[in-house]
Amino acid sequence: STPSSTPSITGSLSPSKAASTVPSGSPSQSPTLTSSLMPSARPSIAHSKMPSVTPSMKPSSSPSMVPSLKPSQSPTSLPSKMPSVTPSMKPSSSPSMVPSLKPSQLPTSLPSSEPTIKASSEPSEQPTPAPTPSPTIDYKLIASNAITEKGVDLSGNCQSQAINWLGNNAMLSSYTEQKMLQRFALAVIHCSTNSVKTVYTDYTYGEGNDIPGWTHSDGWMTDVDECSWHGISCDETGAVTGIDLTSNGLTGSIPDEITLLNGSLKHLDISHNIVANEKAQLEWIGQLDKLTHLDVHFNNFHDDGLPSGLQHLTDLHFLDISYCLFFGELDGAIFKDMQKLRYLEMGGNDYNSPMPSEIVDLPILEHLYIDNTHLTGDLNWLSHCHSKNLFEVWVDKNPGVVGTIPWLIGEITSIESLSISSCGLTGTVPTELADLTGMQQLWLFNNTLTGTIPSELASLTSMHTFHVEDNKLVGTMPDEICELRPPFGSNGILGALAADCEGSQPEVSCDCCTCCQSPCL
Repeated sequence: STPSSTPSITGSLSPSKAASTVPSGSPSQSPTLTSSLMPSARPSIAHSKMPSVTPSMKPSSSPSMVPSLKPSQSPTSLPSKMPSVTPSMKPSSSPSMVPSLKPSQLPTSLPSSEPTIKASSEPSEQPTPAPTPSPTIDYKLIASNAITEKGVDLSGNCQSQAINWLGNNAMLSSYTEQKMLQRFALAVIHCSTNSVKTVYTDYTYGEGNDIPGWTHSDGWMTDVDECSWHGISCDETGAVTGIDLTSNGLTGSIPDEITLLNGSLKHLDISHNIVANEKAQLEWIGQLDKLTHLDVHFNNFHDDGLPSGLQHLTDLHFLDISYCLFFGELDGAIFKDMQKLRYLEMGGNDYNSPMPSEIVDLPILEHLYIDNTHLTGDLNWLSHCHSKNLFEVWVDKNPGVVGTIPWLIGEITSIESLSISSCGLTGTVPTELADLTGMQQLWLFNNTLTGTIPSELASLTSMHTFHVEDNKLVGTMPDEICELRPPFGSNGILGALAADCEGSQPEVSCDCCTCCQSPCL
């Protein structure tokens, strides 16, 4: 029950339950369950499962399965499979198979096959192998093609989101520079206009309510080719030539990144949305100088007058900037070089200025709409229109337009639709209007016109709408005009005829009118 004070001659077949006070002369055939108080003079045949209290003076022939409590004074011949508790002062001749719990003070002679837990304070003697190349985004390319003052702001929310999305595109490695740029630009446009809250969305959807986002977004922000995305059209090379997102629930603002498409974009329609760009935020318009079609009407664009960048869009055939928030005097220089313009709609803004002569001088203009704009001056500019193709002119809802209807208007024989209602016009209805034989629609209502209705207007046999109510006209509607009304004339097409013919003593007696009291719709 107690340890022997003298060593046994032969080894015990089973271990003692208590430690011997003297060393054995022969090694034990199995390890002791407790640690020896003194080192054995001979190495044990099997590994001890417990660490010795004091280090052995000779190295063991095989590594210990457990760490020693104190470091050896000389290196082991084989690497340990367990990490040492304290670092060795000398490097091992071969790398350890497990990481050290504490960093070495000296570099290893060979690189480790595993990463270190903590960075080394000294450089490695051999370089690490080069990483495998992977598709990357050409940030320099994107930044160099931006027009913003500081280049593309890659730290911005939408810009960084677009970069991250682009970097995850499955086909990124096959993208050309053009494709990389235009996918980046379209991604920023989507982010900048999708469910973005503004004061205008508060008005439309109610403050604090969710913004529904785009109405149609088929294909957007996916790996599929951008030419198949909703509203996107491309040419045979894959360059984006058209963006048509009309009535699509866009909010926020159009970002400058749209100018990355300026080399190919010809058609842009973002009308009937809730997009809000103001002053400097509209500079992108002037950079899209390949545009032939620009439609931004019914948005919340604001500037002092019209954006000056419009003057650079000299290839425009179609321009609709109506019902935005443009306030200020019209600058005719903007239109001077738009010699290809055929369609111009700019109503619903507040210009408080007369018609610029540069618009009148446009050589092939066909459609002109400048209604409800606080236009001032008279209508004499109509007599000087250079275009021989002017088809439709609407100048209504401009009470600041005063004077008489110029008789020279009869020389613009191409006009088929004329609205000069709700202005401040005076004088008589000129008989020269009868020279406009192609006239189909003629609105003269809500002015202060006097005199009678000329019977000569009966020569306008193509006319289907004629409104002269809310004036100071008197007399009788000429029978010749009434005969244009079906069923009076076999060829009658005059479906809408309105005058002040209400009551027992009307200003104008008219038995064939379709409306006698304003408003006549």
